Amino acid sequence: MVFQHISIMMKWLLVMVRIELKLPIASSLLNESIYEGLLYMIRNVDAVGFNVRNVTVDNDVFTKIFNKLKTQVDIRTTGRNDIVPINKLLQCFNIKAEDHITNYSQLIETLRKNSNLLNIDRERINLSMKIERNAMLIDLDRREGIALQLFKADRYTGLTSIELDLSTEQLTLYFSKEAVLIALLGICSSFIIRSGEYYYFLFFSPEEIAFLLSRSSKELLDKYFIVKSKVIDELGRIISKTSLLSEVLLTDIMLSLEIYRLMRRENLDKISFLMFKLALEGATYKIYELTPITIYREPPFIKIAEKHYRDAYKLIDILYNHVFNPEGAVLKRLSTIGTYKIASEVGSLVHAMYGLYRFVVLGNPEGWYVFLRGIKDAYEASRNEEYLNLISRLPT
Repeated sequence: MVFQHISIMMKWLLVMVRIELKLPIASSLLNESIYEGLLYMIRNVDAVGFNVRNVTVDNDVFTKIFNKLKTQVDIRTTGRNDIVPINKLLQCFNIKAEDHITNYSQLIETLRKNSNLLNIDRERINLSMKIERNAMLIDLDRREGIALQLFKADRYTGLTSIELDLSTEQLTLYFSKEAVLIALLGICSSFIIRSGEYYYFLFFSPEEIAFLLSRSSKELLDKYFIVKSKVIDELGRIISKTSLLSEVLLTDIMLSLEIYRLMRRENLDKISFLMFKLALEGATYKIYELTPITIYREPPFIKIAEKHYRDAYKLIDILYNHVFNPEGAVLKRLSTIGTYKIASEVGSLVHAMYGLYRFVVLGNPEGWYVFLRGIKDAYEASRNEEYLNLISRLPT
């Protein structure tokens, strides 16, 4: 009986996998994808334990998580440069693709259908970087891994050390098959939307990643992901409707107005993200923008608004429902290219939105007057009564 108990215990120990976190928590797409994938994994399966040094999971963790993964990740593959690594990834798990894979949604769906084959066959995953000649290896000792083009968007160049002369070389990135799956989970967790030629992603900031791992609390992790899910929804709603203004302005304003209610409900004072904007150019991906987004439970402008308005929170509702309504006059005109008259109107709206950004995000009272003036000028340029109606709705 004792021997049987020992045998059961040994079997249980053998199915545990220790993921060692030696990769820097940094703002690169690579590092963000891996750590985002780890957090997503911890939240969606029963991790035995996690902290800033390691995560312990069952060896069927990928089977469990990919089996219920239903996300759509509308990212085109590069074509020839992705054919070999994608096929190699599938072959590593003895998976045969039904069709030629040209989109990451197809890859994720293929992994989901074959999730029973995704068991981890070792007891330790070492998420660290090792440089071998002109290659950067993730969880590898030798240059025999998988190199998906999406994770090469950072273009690692300029690395220097006493032993290595790499300042002018570009390093090729290779993953172990397990590291690829973790990074893919990070992409699934963070993908916002594809708009035209651009792809948008929202990751937790390095500061938040370190904080969440150090707290070792799934309850806290759940709260952060609830807020993040709402932020992704709002970003997607705005990005899909508006292309003229900088997304930085629209999203920061939008989130500061809408998400604070959720922040209060989850009792979070602050949460910060990084938004990546990528494009596929030829056979490679290029990062066009990296935008920090910080959201506070109490937006900076509330205290200022309370000094001038009896109901400052009503102001939030009006701005959200009328200024940032994709079907309203403001966002519709910001997406319009037309005559000189329309261009003058749009210019006034751009000026107004810059002012509103300064007021809402930076807490600058002058921005409010710039906003009001811009809306009035847009009316003068277009005689569109919706602008006057907007101003008349504002609380006194």
